[in-house]
Amino acid sequence: MKKLTILLIIFSTTAIIPLYAQEQFAVPESSGSGNNIQVRKRTKLWQKPKKKDAAAQLVYAQKLEDDGRTKKACKQYNALVRKWHESPEAVRAQYSLSKLLEEREKYSKAFDAYQYMAMFYAGRFNHEDLLNKQMALADKTRVRRHKRFLLLKGSAHPSEAMPMYRKIIKNAPEWKNADNALFNIASIQEELDQYSAARDSYNKLLQLYPKSELLDSSAFHSAYCSYVISNKSPRDKLICRDALSAQADYLNNYAQSKDNVAITEKCMIELKDRLAKMYYNTAKFYDKSGHLKAALIAYNDLVKRFPDSTLTSQAIKRIDYINIELERKENE
Repeated sequence: MKKLTILLIIFSTTAIIPLYAQEQFAVPESSGSGNNIQVRKRTKLWQKPKKKDAAAQLVYAQKLEDDGRTKKACKQYNALVRKWHESPEAVRAQYSLSKLLEEREKYSKAFDAYQYMAMFYAGRFNHEDLLNKQMALADKTRVRRHKRFLLLKGSAHPSEAMPMYRKIIKNAPEWKNADNALFNIASIQEELDQYSAARDSYNKLLQLYPKSELLDSSAFHSAYCSYVISNKSPRDKLICRDALSAQADYLNNYAQSKDNVAITEKCMIELKDRLAKMYYNTAKFYDKSGHLKAALIAYNDLVKRFPDSTLTSQAIKRIDYINIELERKENE
């Protein structure tokens, strides 16, 4: 009798191990939406469906939802998907699970639930509808404020929406609102003072979506980010010159918004003045060091590049003086 008991225990253990191992060590499959990886759902010992077939389980879960027991309904929809993954009921259950998570304001989980449909049930649902729902969830996540703590107000964390927007673009780069998703990424980066990353994202939009209605705004914000970056390196001539070129490119190629034009022109004036001072200081350094020929070249460069600068008249005076000095030395 003891031998029989031992054999039964061994048999039951070996029967369970493969199921457990399959759940724990399933080969991950890429969701195609970035760095995140989703694994196909499989039956768990502690998440079994209440009914014996997919149709009855779906009816049961729907009844729970109708009765307002949404948390339990989510568990039973999920159990259905795990048990009868390839059934038509599983597609409906996964969609209902996604919708309920959204209604419960579990935005990140709802987004991933819709993403699961895109990954495992492609062609078995309305793709446009799913993209719209994911976009809405990303937008809600961006502006959502976390719960208050004691007397402190809850704060928004827009960065949490960035992976969602990236997934949308990865899943459907040609979608009609993919440019909006990319613009939102850039806007969040700019909001978080990540100006180099924001500028790259705005420029990417200009390259990938040349027919977008967001071209003017993207070009303006890209130029403005370049301006802010130059402010952080006020003595870097190359960065300042690139920022100035960005302002000029915006005014030459877009400039549909009067407000944007006014801001860009103001930035342009400031950058020109700053760059002119750099050129003037370089020329002045050569001048004081006695390198008159180098100073002459630098002063002439200033006059050529910035004819309207307040420093131009001083540069011209020094050019005239240096020319006289160089001629006098040649005649000696």
